[in-house]
Amino acid sequence: MGLYESLDVLVGAGLVASAPAVGCPMPAGAARDGARLSALLRARAEADAFGAVLDALAREIWLSQESKGLSLAEAEEQALALVGALDACRPDPDDVRAALGFAAAGASGKANGSDAIEARIAADVVARAVRMRVLGADARTQDIAGFLLERMLAHVFADRGLLPALVPAFQAFAADGGGRPAINGQATQAVIPPDGGRAPVTESPPEARPPHSARDEAVDPGRSSRTAVLPSPPSQPTSQTAVRDSAGALERIQQRYGLSAAAAQRLTDLVEARGGTAGARPERVEELAAWIAQARAQLLKPSNDTAEAQRLNAEAAGALSEADFDRAGAILEQVRGQVRAARRRTEARLKEELASLQRHEAEEAQATAGLAELALARREYDRAASLFQEAAEGVLASDPAVALRFVMRQAETFAHKGQQAGDEAALRQAGQIFALALQQARAAGDKRASALAEVGIGKVLCAQAERGGDPAMPRDAIAAFRRALAVLTREAEPSLWAEAQIELGSALALAGLSDAGPEGIARLQEATAAYQTGLAALSRETTPLRWALTQVKLGGVLVRSGERSNHARFWLAAATALFNALEVFEAEGAAQHADMTRLSLRQFQHRIPAALGQQPA
Repeated sequence: MGLYESLDVLVGAGLVASAPAVGCPMPAGAARDGARLSALLRARAEADAFGAVLDALAREIWLSQESKGLSLAEAEEQALALVGALDACRPDPDDVRAALGFAAAGASGKANGSDAIEARIAADVVARAVRMRVLGADARTQDIAGFLLERMLAHVFADRGLLPALVPAFQAFAADGGGRPAINGQATQAVIPPDGGRAPVTESPPEARPPHSARDEAVDPGRSSRTAVLPSPPSQPTSQTAVRDSAGALERIQQRYGLSAAAAQRLTDLVEARGGTAGARPERVEELAAWIAQARAQLLKPSNDTAEAQRLNAEAAGALSEADFDRAGAILEQVRGQVRAARRRTEARLKEELASLQRHEAEEAQATAGLAELALARREYDRAASLFQEAAEGVLASDPAVALRFVMRQAETFAHKGQQAGDEAALRQAGQIFALALQQARAAGDKRASALAEVGIGKVLCAQAERGGDPAMPRDAIAAFRRALAVLTREAEPSLWAEAQIELGSALALAGLSDAGPEGIARLQEATAAYQTGLAALSRETTPLRWALTQVKLGGVLVRSGERSNHARFWLAAATALFNALEVFEAEGAAQHADMTRLSLRQFQHRIPAALGQQPA
């Protein structure tokens, strides 16, 4: 049994199982004979909506081969298994009416829940079927069965007038013995594909042709099930008159559709193999002949296919004209292979083009960031910040890590502006961008970037605190620096680790100076320890100015500690730190820093002799 035949049985069973919701009770076992309902609908010329559901469901299954890893064999197997599940565990009629909008949701709120109601109906049916052992209990079976049932119900419920319109057909089906015993455990088969059961044409995947196109219906007999699926009436005696009439009708069909004698005979043999009376035979042969004519027309229709694909389509059309479905199917398999190969070549080309585009984006972003650095060197802070933002946006989709680095530079630019120009608004903006960068870094799992953002946040808070900001800012800065140090290690990031230690010392110093009590003295001592820890990771030879500036900061904290406790050791340590810094500034030609350090030494030089046990001169 092919995929479309299985889905034909499933959709028929789904309609039978849903019939009680529109006032048409069905006897036990009726859903197992759902294929006879689909045949009845075609005989009554009411199969258009049914065929639309079948086509839509089949298309989703084709697409699910890649998206859900669903094979056609699995889909076919579970579609047939669901027939028994629908018969034993029919959907609640109230739920079906709610899905159709014919009834308000009950206390459970089924109709207005966050999930589609057909998903809940499907889950309920599958769960009950598993408990009753009508369906397998393994997760794969339940997943596929739930998907097939949900999508089938979704397409049935999409047209709210479908079930009410089928009430007469439901009544005729029930009156004609709905629920009659199945044959060999399956519902009576009423589907006749043009190739007698192999149906090679029905299994061309969507990528072989554009979806929703006329070609889909032409090369896929399953998609033309409304004309190619025939009812199977019970056998009855055939009179000689009926045989003669049948032969005459077959001749007319052969002439009308331009069939060769061999093609007409193949179609006749196919119909006879399916059973039926001679009187009904011409009607079935004509349906197949009409489908062949439509399929040939679509295959020969002008298209943008390659010359080779057009040639193969013409060959397939020729095979169909001879009713040689095996050969037509084999040729269309070649077309599918060509289209698939062309698609893969297109995908490879698009990937190359995307990679090239991403390289160009990266180059443009780097050039933009270079302009930003130049503007920053010129103290054109606003222009630099704007350029860093543009660079980040340029690579956000292709390289989020690089984009985050540019965002960090934008925040640092505003921090420079705030510190150099005393611009409180710029400092606030820097803090906001650092906070945004921290969120992005955490989301990406980038611990180093998170630490950098924490350091940036702490430095901005300290700058705001120095300008009379919230007294809580130094404490928040201390917390930020400690979070950064919890991630960083001296071995992996010695420079960044040292910076975080030194900035922690500055935050502790600010907190200590704002508190005149014992806690303030303790904070100053912590600041001294943080500075000394950071200095241990720096080298006077390789980073002399940075080392010397840190010595100045250390000396300042020691001076404040001496003022609080009047201990000689603080004055001596402060003088040592400042003298060390002065030596480096003079050696490096940093005259401005040297002058400021001499001034600091003069401000407490009268205390140094006392610390040494001497009298001032």
